[in-house]
Amino acid sequence: MSISGNGLCLIFRIAHPDMHLAQFDALVREIYEKTGLVADQGCCDVCRLRGASYDAYPYINPHAKPYRGVLKERTARAKVRTAREKELLDAKVDKLIKKIRKEKKDITDDYHDWYCIGCALAHEYGKEEGLRLFHLVSMHSKKYYPTDCDEQFAKCLRSRKIGIETFLWICKKHGVTFK
Repeated sequence: MSISGNGLCLIFRIAHPDMHLAQFDALVREIYEKTGLVADQGCCDVCRLRGASYDAYPYINPHAKPYRGVLKERTARAKVRTAREKELLDAKVDKLIKKIRKEKKDITDDYHDWYCIGCALAHEYGKEEGLRLFHLVSMHSKKYYPTDCDEQFAKCLRSRKIGIETFLWICKKHGVTFK
């Protein structure tokens, strides 16, 4: 049990201590995909102090094989959301993109905004869905060319430090809101 008594404390042996964060990210994703449990992101810090909690029946496997998973495709830490949080966020993004398309609103005229939008969509939705959404947001610009959009998104996939909140902020800055 966790110290609060409201969660679990899991300790894993890892195969690649030099890639601790990449292994932590892979483990967080795998646990979430298999169980729906959301990990405390602060637990990735190897220097984080953890007090001992009492568990009358702890499970300990002294012969556990080291975890070998490594999350290579992400350079930034992805926020893990509950299914409900993800559903609400996806609905917000969908509503904003529909509004952009309906009003034929260009929120990508500024290069920095365009780049940030691409990074935010890449970070949240990945290669295929992120690219599709990036085209939908970009197509109302006078500067829009599908091949340029593809090339820009490929750059955005490599720099995954900008979260989806940036997309929401840029929409608001351009008057694209839920009202």
